[in-house]
Amino acid sequence: MKTTIVFGAGSDAGTFPMTNHLAAAVYRFMQDTDTGRRADSMLRKALSFRTFSYASLLDDAARKFMRRRDPSVTGRLISRMDALIPSLTDEKDAAKATFIRTLTEDAASLPGKTMEKTDLSSRKDLVNLLENAGLGKMVTVCPETSLHDFYTQSLRALLRSYLDEPENRVLHTMSKTLVNLDSMLLDLFLGFYDGSRADRRRYTYLMWTMWTFFVQKEMELCAENRDCIYRHIPDWPAVTLNYTTLADLFMGRDNVIHFHGSVTKAIDCSTRDEIDIGSFRNICSAGKCTGKTAADILESDIIPMISPREDRYLIPSMMPPFRIKPVIASDLIGTWHSAMERLDTADRIIVVGYSFNHSDAHFNDAILRWSGRDDKKIIVINPDLRSMKEFFDGSVRNPSFKNGNWLKTSVKGCSIECERKGNITIIPGTSADICGKTGRLLELEKLDD
Repeated sequence: MKTTIVFGAGSDAGTFPMTNHLAAAVYRFMQDTDTGRRADSMLRKALSFRTFSYASLLDDAARKFMRRRDPSVTGRLISRMDALIPSLTDEKDAAKATFIRTLTEDAASLPGKTMEKTDLSSRKDLVNLLENAGLGKMVTVCPETSLHDFYTQSLRALLRSYLDEPENRVLHTMSKTLVNLDSMLLDLFLGFYDGSRADRRRYTYLMWTMWTFFVQKEMELCAENRDCIYRHIPDWPAVTLNYTTLADLFMGRDNVIHFHGSVTKAIDCSTRDEIDIGSFRNICSAGKCTGKTAADILESDIIPMISPREDRYLIPSMMPPFRIKPVIASDLIGTWHSAMERLDTADRIIVVGYSFNHSDAHFNDAILRWSGRDDKKIIVINPDLRSMKEFFDGSVRNPSFKNGNWLKTSVKGCSIECERKGNITIIPGTSADICGKTGRLLELEKLDD
């Protein structure tokens, strides 16, 4: 049986953060490590700006929310806070969640109102909630302050707090609801088409800071010889949606297609050509680049090729999972075609750590077109069994699949109870199960349903 394996972000979980935590993780890396601080300084000097940062993105998210007041986003945030509040034992966290809920619920009645025109009891309640949430020193309150400005300041302060406390459940839930990093990056990327130099510089800064984070973390993982999922994968053709090159290191560069690009390549924006980053030319993985830090590579191979005055930009060949696929380099068209061929010619597709995010509709469709058929098996390994079933039930158009039921089943090489419908089998497992860290058995080389 010819098998192709697909790796999503969950394959790197435990080493690299998932998308919802990425901005906070990169921000802390740039603030707290020598490599990060050095990279930040070089990029700011090369791009000639000082003020833009990850905090600026969160400020933009707060302003956008207050400007649009999208009912679907508002309703989602309120329901998530309602679900979270009963489980909070920390008083300050409970106050934060209550404050967020109050701000969100009151957003529709803001125009024209100031703190002075708000009745006394409501004004006192807002100020008390602000103090109890620990934001008293971060938000300016005076009688002339409009409610709109008060709420915007409060949301900005809460979102900025998330950068320092990414594991805080209240702040994480709020950030996950209001901040869409992929959408923000797409807005900035369009600067390469509409002529906005500020957006081009911001996109370049953000992507190279992410690149520095990924490369340095991969180097450290390999230096420490830590275990990872790729050590346990049979010699199958692979398609990865990750930028990291750990799969290349353990499975071979020629065996792995990077659908969203790789940290070993960059794109010259003036020519749309994809080029090798010199320090990676003769190796397959960032993890094998010994004797250098990510900042060293940035300084020698990247910074000299960036000059905003000459409108010359180099960006990593790392495409965020945009809902549209802008052709940022012609080479990527060939990459996407090769990935589709690899999926189409397989008898079996195994998907690990990928949640079929709506932002990746292009890739989702490549898998979905084989659903409900008898000539190809699809095995999905993901811890969230319910969301995976809901995704396929809502996305597969094949009538016989839609009318069928999910049935519990067992799979050879797997001790985890699975569910199957048509030609799709879902195993509620993680990369840790494949690495043997959980005591549950998931042996990919023996996997056979």
